[in-house]
Amino acid sequence: MMNRFTQRALIVIILISFLPLSLFAQSSGRQAVALVPYWGRNQEVAEEFGEELFDSVDAMEDFRPSPVDMLNLPPDVPEGGFPPYICPSPSLTRGTPYALTGEVFPNEDDPELWDVMMYLWEMEESKLLRADKMSVYDREEIREGYPGMLEWLFSWIPKDLGPQDGGIPRVIWSTPTEPTRWFYFGLRAGGGFTMNSNPRDETLRGNREYVTNNYENINAALHMLISMPNIALISNFGIQLEGVFHMEREPYAEPALSVWASPLLRYTYRWAGNYFSGLGGVYFNFPLNNIENYSYSSIPMGWTAGINLGTKAGPGSLFMDIRFSQDLMDTFYDITMNAYRRNMLTISAGYEFRIATRN
Repeated sequence: MMNRFTQRALIVIILISFLPLSLFAQSSGRQAVALVPYWGRNQEVAEEFGEELFDSVDAMEDFRPSPVDMLNLPPDVPEGGFPPYICPSPSLTRGTPYALTGEVFPNEDDPELWDVMMYLWEMEESKLLRADKMSVYDREEIREGYPGMLEWLFSWIPKDLGPQDGGIPRVIWSTPTEPTRWFYFGLRAGGGFTMNSNPRDETLRGNREYVTNNYENINAALHMLISMPNIALISNFGIQLEGVFHMEREPYAEPALSVWASPLLRYTYRWAGNYFSGLGGVYFNFPLNNIENYSYSSIPMGWTAGINLGTKAGPGSLFMDIRFSQDLMDTFYDITMNAYRRNMLTISAGYEFRIATRN
C-alpha cells in the first residue's frame, strides 16, 4: 500500500497533468489573432504600443493574442517582414484565422503626437477586413483608446448565424461603434443672421406692423452630453443639455439679450479621433433686457437642429457647429407695435472635453 506522502504526490501529479487541458479549454472558445510587431522609426515606442495591444486583445471576450516571432522567419518572408499594408504570409502567422499589422509614426502637425495605423486581415483568403488610425500622445492614452478601436476593427468580421430560410446561411455585420465616455462638456461661440417672418397668429395681429428684417446675431454656449449605455442600436445616441447666450441686433430696438435652455437628442458617429453629430430638439427663450416690452402668443420656445464636425485635439476635440433655429411662437414688441417670428442660422466653433471613461 502507498504511504500518505506517495498518495499526495500522485494527486499533485494528476492535477498538474490536467492543467494544460484546463488552459486549453479556457482558450479554445477564443479565436487566435496573430500580432505582427509594429513598424516604426522609434523602436521603443513601437514596442510599448505593441505590449499594450497584446493586453487589449487578451482582454477581449472572443479573441486571444498570438505574438509573431520575427527572429525566426520562414523562408518566404524577407528580413523585417512585409510592410504593414501588405497581408502577412500564412507561414508567418502559422494558421491563425486573423492577423493584426500596423505602424507607428510621428504626426505631421504635432511632433509630440503619434499616429498608429492598424490593419485587420482575414488570413484564409488573405483579405483586408478593415484599417483604422488613432492619434495618441503616450502609452497611457493608447491603452485607453485600444478597446474602442479594436471593437471597431473586429466588428467588420462577418458573423454566421447558421442556416436560415431553407438552409441558406445568413451573414450579418456588427454595427461599428466607438463610444468610450459617459460625459462630454463643451464650449462654443459664433454668430449668424436672423430673418424675421410674419406672425402666424391671425387673431393677435391687430394693428401691428409685421417685420421681415434680416439682422445679425452672436452666441456663446455651454453644453453637457450624456451618452447612452453601450448597447447595440442606441450606443451612439445621447442627451445634450445646452445653455446658450444670445445677443441680436434688431433694427427697431436696442440689442436683445436672451438665454436659451435646450434639451437635445444627439447622434454621434466616432472614428479614428474624429466625429460627426446630428442633433435636434427645442429651446426655451428667457429675455434678459426690456422684458416688459415683449409679449408672446404662447410659451417663448422654438425648435433647433444642426450638425457638428469634430476632430481630436489634446484631451478633447475641436468642433464646428452649424445650427438652424426657429420660433414656435409670435413675438410682439409693444413699443413699436412690431410683430414677428424669428428664423436663425448660426455657425460656431468650440472645444469638447471627454470625461468619465466607460469600463
